[in-house]
Amino acid sequence: MPSGPRGPGPLISNAGIRRVVTVRREPVTFVPGAEGTELLEDAGVTVVELPDFAEAARRPDRHLG
Repeated sequence: MPSGPRGPGPLISNAGIRRVVTVRREPVTFVPGAEGTELLEDAGVTVVELPDFAEAARRPDRHLG
């Protein structure tokens, strides 16, 4: 899901999704002050991070700095 200017956190929590699996937190390059993980956890959503895949997920965005 593209995050857009506000990030996907509100959309996910408002949709009633209870569990999210991600490889990394959203970089501030895309959303200043990216607090999506915290927002989701505060809303009662379980957030599972898979850091073993983080490097592979970063590769397409390396040109952004």
